[in-house]
Amino acid sequence: MPPAGRSPSGAVWLDRSVPLARLRRAPGAGRFGSAPASSQGGTLIVVGIDGHKNTHTLVAVDPLGKRLAVLTVAARPVDHLKALAWLHGYGPVLVAVEDCRHLTRWFEADLLNSGHAVVRVHPRLMAGARRSARERGKSDPIDAEAVARVALREPDLPKACLDGPSRDIKLLVDHRRTLVAQRTAIGNKLRWFLHELDPELAVASRGLRRLCVLDQLAHALMQHRGTLAAIAAELVANFRTKTEALRLLRRRISDRVFRALLADQADLDQPPS
Repeated sequence: MPPAGRSPSGAVWLDRSVPLARLRRAPGAGRFGSAPASSQGGTLIVVGIDGHKNTHTLVAVDPLGKRLAVLTVAARPVDHLKALAWLHGYGPVLVAVEDCRHLTRWFEADLLNSGHAVVRVHPRLMAGARRSARERGKSDPIDAEAVARVALREPDLPKACLDGPSRDIKLLVDHRRTLVAQRTAIGNKLRWFLHELDPELAVASRGLRRLCVLDQLAHALMQHRGTLAAIAAELVANFRTKTEALRLLRRRISDRVFRALLADQADLDQPPS
């Protein structure tokens, strides 16, 4: 006996005893798909932003990740107003920005001051979203759409906020780290030059950080002639300049941190409104 669903001749037959349900178009949907973005029924629209030095590309997607619209504006404060007016047409939106704050810092501030919720997307999270995109290749709209899809996929992305004292402290700390690296490179080269000039000019570990030791080295190098001695004397002067700058920078960082702690303590001491 042939298995169910097959005729004796082996051909597959369809059971037409159950009537097929008629497919109806969703209310408000156009001929070629969903309703316009302005009538999405209150669903939250996500806008991804791909920021660059000269332009910002914005792509709006619906909760299913379908691209709704694209806008490219110049990375200038005047053109930021055009982007804000464009976003206003969608109502409340979630704005996802690729985490390149050196390129989008001013735009993020304008978005936050306008009342938009802004989250940051790390570039490494965009790889999977870009591979699953419906459009091949790489372009600013594709990257902005990938940013928006990551925001749909990841619910716990870091939220953007306006710069405060922490921004100033980070700038000072990063600048200090750069100066330390530069001073270390100068000190390493100086030690080899001193050994080549005179092995007796060896300096103890961390001895170069003392200004009196640098003064002694500068005086000793005046007794030598030649290009090597001239370069070593210049390195001593540069090392002293970096050391003095680092001492001043350390005081600036301590003062800035102290003032930030006082401000936080004052906010905690205020009674709740």
